Amino acid sequence: MNLRQLETFRDVVQLASFTKAAGRLNSTQSTISMRISDLENELGVQLLDRSQRRIEATPIGRRLLPYAVEMCRLREELFAEIGRADKLAATIRLGVAELVALTWLPDLVAKINEDYPNVEVDLEVGLTGDYFKKILNRESDLLFLATDGTCPSGLVYDPLYKIDFQYMASPSLNLHGRKLGSDELEQCHMISLAPSSTVAGIEDKWLRQNSIDAKKMTRSNSMEASARLVRSGLGMSLLPVSHYAKDIAEGRLVTLETMNAMPRVQFSAIHSESDVAPLTRIVLNYARQLASNSEFSRIWADI
Repeated sequence: MNLRQLETFRDVVQLASFTKAAGRLNSTQSTISMRISDLENELGVQLLDRSQRRIEATPIGRRLLPYAVEMCRLREELFAEIGRADKLAATIRLGVAELVALTWLPDLVAKINEDYPNVEVDLEVGLTGDYFKKILNRESDLLFLATDGTCPSGLVYDPLYKIDFQYMASPSLNLHGRKLGSDELEQCHMISLAPSSTVAGIEDKWLRQNSIDAKKMTRSNSMEASARLVRSGLGMSLLPVSHYAKDIAEGRLVTLETMNAMPRVQFSAIHSESDVAPLTRIVLNYARQLASNSEFSRIWADI
């Protein structure tokens, strides 16, 4: 029995797929299958139920899983504390909001590559569906997302910074230069993010609190796509002020005043409450450092 076999078993169970595990481990499906078979032969038990389309651990396999997770975690901790950084070979799985990808994500990935050249970064940008389950199901190690203060059980929110969002529109719509009341806002074509987005949830709550029932709303799963629609004069959208400062300065977008201000949006790092791998903690510290770096002060405001 070796750590590579245990790592493979852990990933197959967590991802419920030989194919996905092969992708995560940069290997072939046949190699993954062989490692599992060797482990089962050595232990003399069947660890996986292969009879269904979705791979699942057998009862004895479920008993093995926490041992495999802990042994892989200890290996990573050993490298982080004692070994040379360039010898650590692992994968960090990050899920990030689109705004993060457009701002400081390249610097984070560059820092990881510089300090840990053998660590692979798996990215999912613009998460869809229940992204919290990605952490709880061990499909992601760390998320960088907008948060609204409600933290699901089993997860930890680590606040990084807050950002001002404001309604914006094309100057051609003539909506700027005055405070827009509820009646006028109701008649505007609003371009919002998908309902699963935290920012969309914050916007919907604000609309309800101000008794605004938008007559026409278009949903988009991309902030940049929303901004393009707004630049074209097709409606108004809630966008991060600092990220679109150049558009505002050059007259492509204008900020709109409302009777009540929109609350600032908190961005946080999200990770599991328990069994946080050393590499995950390292990357989390890098994110904290980037958040406090004055180079990004034009984007972030201290909380």
